[in-house]
Amino acid sequence: MPAQPLRVLAVFPDTSVLRLIRESIGAFTEAIADTTPDAGFGFEMAMQRDYQMLFLGVDMPVLGGERLYDFITKAYVNARPLARKVPGVVYITNSGSGDVPLELKRDARVKGVLTCPLEIARLLRTTEGTLPAKELGR
Repeated sequence: MPAQPLRVLAVFPDTSVLRLIRESIGAFTEAIADTTPDAGFGFEMAMQRDYQMLFLGVDMPVLGGERLYDFITKAYVNARPLARKVPGVVYITNSGSGDVPLELKRDARVKGVLTCPLEIARLLRTTEGTLPAKELGR
């Protein structure tokens, strides 16, 4: 049976940002990106699959990224008979919006904070050490 591909989950209300994440991850890493603009559906997706990394919007309608990550973390540890490894998180903020609190940035699980408009190089730097890069020319 072939190994499951590495996966990341991106939850952000702007679909153009999600498309950039999905295409960048797919083109430059050995992973697949699942995306959704809806935090509730993002939580459901996180319960259905194992993810190596999460990209979450800080200021999403209904459920912000910090709270969503708390819910996913608790569910990964407690919702199944065998606990799963909690993936690291990258928070995404809109330009001009409030920054991520300093205590959140100090959390070892936080792999980075990206500000829109996203830069592909910065996005890929947050995945180093977690997602293997694709070999160029393949």
